[in-house]
Amino acid sequence: MTSPIINQLVIENLGPVLLGICINTYVYGLATYQYGSYFCTKFEDPLWIKSTVISLFCLDTVHSAALVWMAWVYLILGYNDPVSLMRPVWPYPLTIAVTALTAFLTQFFLSYRVYRLTKGKLWYAGIMSAVTSTLGLGFVVTVKAWQVKVTTELFALRPYIAAWLGLEMGLDIIICGVLLYTLSNSRAGFSGSDTVIKRLTRAAVQTGALPGVFAVVTLILFFTKSHTQLYSLTGIPISRLYSTTLMDTILCRGELRDMIQSQRDPTTVQNSFGVTSTLAQNSIQLHIQKEIRVERDDTKLIPSPKCLKKHKERSTSVVNLSGSTDSKTYPPFHAY
Repeated sequence: MTSPIINQLVIENLGPVLLGICINTYVYGLATYQYGSYFCTKFEDPLWIKSTVISLFCLDTVHSAALVWMAWVYLILGYNDPVSLMRPVWPYPLTIAVTALTAFLTQFFLSYRVYRLTKGKLWYAGIMSAVTSTLGLGFVVTVKAWQVKVTTELFALRPYIAAWLGLEMGLDIIICGVLLYTLSNSRAGFSGSDTVIKRLTRAAVQTGALPGVFAVVTLILFFTKSHTQLYSLTGIPISRLYSTTLMDTILCRGELRDMIQSQRDPTTVQNSFGVTSTLAQNSIQLHIQKEIRVERDDTKLIPSPKCLKKHKERSTSVVNLSGSTDSKTYPPFHAY
């Protein structure tokens, strides 16, 4: 008969680890679907963006497989051996390194978006310096965690883990806040463009909110229940959350295109001079409203032919966001 002490040890250590691995595996399934959707869609992205997506996929796959193997070690190889629960397996410290890398890639992408929207080089340089420093701190925590022989020794790493997770959470909040502020100031009052901005705003919020909430819960559990592994419940799947939210940000371009096209059926627009223009359905277009100065005859108040021709050219001018009429081809990452 198992003693109550051993039962409590299993509940407080093996239980949270197993649940954390299950959550991670589920989110990995969602991320795998997103990776497949990305490579099955024609995105005109440069090589470095595609390479980053491939790197994320490899990190997620290797890490998720390693976590499943860790569950095998604890549940099968260490069956009826409670002491084995107190010895960390190598996928455990690997989780810190993978989380730091995926957070770096996600924050790098979003920082680049901030730069494209604001054109602020100081903002971009400051955020990238903080992101790189946080990545370095994550590797330091990984090295120190790899030297731990018993899980109770992780208590000595509290300052490092708190600083690392705190910086990750702070960067997520800063990047999310800058994106929200920039997007809110970009509203033009048109239903089509405002719908696009709302979708981008939602992507920015979930990218910063989901990993941030899990990081806060992990910190609270790590400081209040450091003698257990309850923090593994939310700490293990953080890296998958970064991956899924980043991929959602990349994939939302197809959704945005469909949203705009659904609102822009073939429409005939007539200007004040009776000149008509037809909007093509297979391209994403925005009308540019311009102020036109027209010279008129003082007596007859009829626009001159030269001015009328000039007005025709300007009133029908549009901006094509996609740069292509192929409805299955999407613009680069920074176009939205």
